[in-house]
Amino acid sequence: SQLYELLIKPAERQLQGIKKLCIVPDGPLWNLPFQALLAGDKGYLLEQYAIFYAPSLSVLREMERKGSQLRSAQRQHDAGSAQKRMMTKVSYGISTPDLFALGNPTLSAEKSARARTGVRDETLEPLPEAEKEVKSLGQLYGPGRSMVLIGDKALEETVKAEAGKFQVMHFATHAILDDRNPMYSKILLSHKEDNAGEDGLLETWEILKLNLKIDQFSDEHDSECNICEN
Repeated sequence: SQLYELLIKPAERQLQGIKKLCIVPDGPLWNLPFQALLAGDKGYLLEQYAIFYAPSLSVLREMERKGSQLRSAQRQHDAGSAQKRMMTKVSYGISTPDLFALGNPTLSAEKSARARTGVRDETLEPLPEAEKEVKSLGQLYGPGRSMVLIGDKALEETVKAEAGKFQVMHFATHAILDDRNPMYSKILLSHKEDNAGEDGLLETWEILKLNLKIDQFSDEHDSECNICEN
């Protein structure tokens, strides 16, 4: 396609031997599905690379730093005794739920207005299908291995308090990408009106401060934001 020729082909030499491709779009390019670019006989870009997105190089650098910390901690864990490893596996497999899922949080009009400051005017509607989605995931993992929060219970403060206990996190809610200030991109959650310390807007810089031990993080959201996985 013409877009492939313009955006990817000039870097083909540098991409030789590469299997994983991170894309950091800018401006209107956030609306372009790079994975669907057609490279002639080679097929779609997604058939050539494992593709993920990052909102900025600074965020990507923080993601890599966090990843290095997690890998280092895992190596230290693996160097322990077999008994300790077994206890950890039992703890993660039984005592600690594996899945932490939030869906269709309650969004006030005030929060929606704050979240969309500087973004084109669109209404953030409830997401009943997202609620069904996380409930289905909870049934898949089972009540002993999952925590599923919906509506008023899908609180920002709960994410910050509980996130470090889980290996898999899934957010089915609205998210807003701020491509000018990526650290202030945000996932929209519920919050208590009497909690002045939290506003229900979980921003990138706040996520990076969390002590996460997750293997997978996924975010299902509206069209203002793209999936970013580490």
